[in-house]
Amino acid sequence: MTRRFLIIWTNPLFRESIRLVLNHPETQCAGTSPDYAGVRDLALELQPDTVIVEEIEGAIPATVLGLLEEDALNLRVIGVNLADNTMNIFHREQQIVADIDDLIRLVLQ
Repeated sequence: MTRRFLIIWTNPLFRESIRLVLNHPETQCAGTSPDYAGVRDLALELQPDTVIVEEIEGAIPATVLGLLEEDALNLRVIGVNLADNTMNIFHREQQIVADIDDLIRLVLQ
């Protein structure tokens, strides 16, 4: 089963890095956007399984976390902080990245 993901980013290097990491036969990039404020409408339109968001100053914006409360969406939000080498998987779980395959494993779950 193919798992679809949506990337929300501020830095184009982040976007491309995530796309390269998730270049896997069982994943598909549903879309990307630098618009944190418009993430709700985009997620409702694209219906991804996972939203991968570039953390801003060590946090995920409330507009993105609000996706977890949408009845029309059944998804996981993964916040990635490249500077700290961490991923926050919501529902409030944090993991240290051991290697690049950790992100693929989380998206495929």
